[in-house]
Amino acid sequence: WLLASTGENITVTFAEDLPLKFSMPPKGFIKSVLNLLMLAAECAHGSGDIEVVALEGSHGVEIKVSGQKVKFRDGTESALKGEIAVEDLDARTAHPYFSGKLISHFGLRLSAKADEKSGIVAFILEF
Repeated sequence: WLLASTGENITVTFAEDLPLKFSMPPKGFIKSVLNLLMLAAECAHGSGDIEVVALEGSHGVEIKVSGQKVKFRDGTESALKGEIAVEDLDARTAHPYFSGKLISHFGLRLSAKADEKSGIVAFILEF
């Protein structure tokens, strides 16, 4: 699946067994995955690969972004954790802030990590 908007070249790959492992996901899980896919595309900065795989035991997914310019935008991590006051949100932090709130609203757990040296950002969504 190719995500192409505003000239971006981002390839998204879903593990073949995902539909079987998540035929009955918990409420809000798919919405949360879609929000994280959009965040992953933002972390790719126009070019990269996104891979979505099931966690061991099928209790969540890992969304991994790789590429030459892959990194979190300023404020993304703190916005995801809800560490930014609403009045301090801007165009770049609003989406991660509300994604984090959506994920916690549905009782899901999110961890995110970045390794700029290797050009990888990973989101792990668990239920």
